[in-house]
Amino acid sequence: MFKVYSTPICPECAKLKQFLNEKGIIFQEIDVLADKDAADFVVENTGMRKVPVFQAGDAFIVGFNRLEIEKTLNC
Repeated sequence: MFKVYSTPICPECAKLKQFLNEKGIIFQEIDVLADKDAADFVVENTGMRKVPVFQAGDAFIVGFNRLEIEKTLNC
């Protein structure tokens, strides 16, 4: 399962989610403003307080880095 850590007011988050939807990628969206534990989890695993964060297994991609995400998804 892929996860997207985001906030409702983040333009990059919206772009990432739109990109994943266009590719037919199913993902779980987690609002880090509403879920403090999720926000802490992101910081623990990335060292940053920035969204969006795309999680694929143990890999975390911070920001909407299209090339890195495509590489991770092999698409």
